[in-house]
Amino acid sequence: MRGPRATYEQIPVASIDVGARLRQTDPAWVEALSVLINEQGVLHPISVVHENSGRYSLLAGAHRLDAVKALGWDTIDARVTQAGWIKDQERRLQEILENVARNELNKLDRAANLAELIAVYEELHPEIRHGGDRKSQATKRKDENQVAIFAIRSEIADKVGLSDRSLRMAVAIWNGLSTDSRNRLPGTWLADHQASLQTLSTLDAAMQKKVLDLLLSDPAGADTVADALMLAEGRRAPKADELALKRALTGFTRLDRQGRRDFVRQHQATLITALREEGLI
Repeated sequence: MRGPRATYEQIPVASIDVGARLRQTDPAWVEALSVLINEQGVLHPISVVHENSGRYSLLAGAHRLDAVKALGWDTIDARVTQAGWIKDQERRLQEILENVARNELNKLDRAANLAELIAVYEELHPEIRHGGDRKSQATKRKDENQVAIFAIRSEIADKVGLSDRSLRMAVAIWNGLSTDSRNRLPGTWLADHQASLQTLSTLDAAMQKKVLDLLLSDPAGADTVADALMLAEGRRAPKADELALKRALTGFTRLDRQGRRDFVRQHQATLITALREEGLI
């Protein structure tokens, strides 16, 4: 997909509208950027759309814009695209790609941005969602759509530096979370814990709420998603010694014949004592 035509200009900061963003700027990063920009200038121009009203809408560069505002600068270097040269989906695409490219995104934010990225790409390529009317063409059309979807997904994975599997996993997490969970998770330890998010996303909305009620209460009713799920289902969470025994038994069964002999030799005295107490020897 060829990008929209653009020019590079220095534009008034006061004429830039930020609008609703997927992600708010980080004050600490803005402060750090303001120091760098004050010394070196804006090395990478922000991206804006020049609207028909004469004002500008921000596409990418919210942190740079806030840093310049903090410095009290009146103008900023920008890559300017005219409103008639860019689709609404392409506007969204630039913001999302900038977000995903940033390494400090937590797992929840990354999943949200990647899911949005897939949705925007599909809007830009509506042909992948439309099948033929005639049944004789249905199978062929389905195969063509699957190839198109894979190609788009691979292109996105390449753009954001992820494997296709990682991309699909992140999108599945976001799509599996209920609206309530999406609203409650930001700012919690769960937002950056991949395994917990993945487990939570496989539950239905009602169970997600019960699990989060336990994990996010003060004090917490459970320490892990697995324990919270057990409690929510009316089961007792295993104690620490029970978990340790389970791990030990699992590890022992995975040993080969020589490994089991070595284990017995190393724990011979303890095993003999236990067997005597049980009346087995």
